[in-house]
Amino acid sequence: MLRNIVINTALVLASILVFFGGGELLLRFTVANPNPVPPGIYRSNPDPAISYELKPNLRKFPAFRGTVTTDERGFRSPPIDPKKPTIAMLGDSITFGFGVNDDQTLASRLAASFPTFNVVNTGVAGYALAQEVRTFREKFLPLRPSLLILTFHPQDFGRTISWLDSEGFLHPPGWTPGERHCDPITQGILNEIPGKCWLDLHSAFYTAVKKFVNRRILKEAQREDAANSLASVYDDTVTDAQLSDVASRLQALDALVGGSVPRLFVLWPDRNVHIIARQKLRDIARARGWTFLDLYEFFGNRMETLPWDSVHPSPESIMEAATIIGDTLKHDTNVGVKR
Repeated sequence: MLRNIVINTALVLASILVFFGGGELLLRFTVANPNPVPPGIYRSNPDPAISYELKPNLRKFPAFRGTVTTDERGFRSPPIDPKKPTIAMLGDSITFGFGVNDDQTLASRLAASFPTFNVVNTGVAGYALAQEVRTFREKFLPLRPSLLILTFHPQDFGRTISWLDSEGFLHPPGWTPGERHCDPITQGILNEIPGKCWLDLHSAFYTAVKKFVNRRILKEAQREDAANSLASVYDDTVTDAQLSDVASRLQALDALVGGSVPRLFVLWPDRNVHIIARQKLRDIARARGWTFLDLYEFFGNRMETLPWDSVHPSPESIMEAATIIGDTLKHDTNVGVKR
């Protein structure tokens, strides 16, 4: 009897070990490496006002759960046809197309609707507005665009210029290297696991579980933020100084392209309503001759995001936004283009 109990217990323990060990190895070599992996799509730029940029001539490079292809200038777009007029799209990770494939980006969707134009995606994930302006000046202005589209997300208010380390990771100003710190799950029964800090730094299985749990927590917080913002629509964290900075960047773009080039300012929605800031931003843009498109008027503060992310739009949201932007380009007399 005792021998059978020992054997059965050993078999159970062996099965558990094989299950978790096999899962650990499988995840470690597929999607859940516990060690951070750089995206591999950036390189440093010697101009401190640009800091970093996309590598040129990438071909379906896997990054951010999508594929990234760039031209010889480092733009995430097909090669420019010199016989076509060109639409320049400026922005950060929203314009870049974080988490989606090349054919699902905002620029790609617009290019399909306006085949007689080059629609060039100059967006780079993490860019501040100052970087977008300098990139336009140094890399795009010689192409003489016929139309300029700036996509602006509320998180761009006050954003600073990040820098790229030797391993390919982006860091905010003032960051200094140091030891990795564990960040284990601190809610529910998973908080009671012994050695969770060690597991967080070394186990792919634990990393996968943490990502799943954090995704659910993040989505719940996302819904709460949206509801709380609606309950206090006139509370806004955007400052006048941040709005003034946007105004100065628009003025810099105006000086580069001149008043004859149509310019479209697209405000992308997040979870906060930003009633006051949106009104001020609209006035700033229109006073400088920009057409202002507020996507809050179509999506509210509940635009669908990627299943694993709380900021970046899903492919379906991008498609819908591209349709709205396309309608504006076709029907607004200030930026109207003919297909």
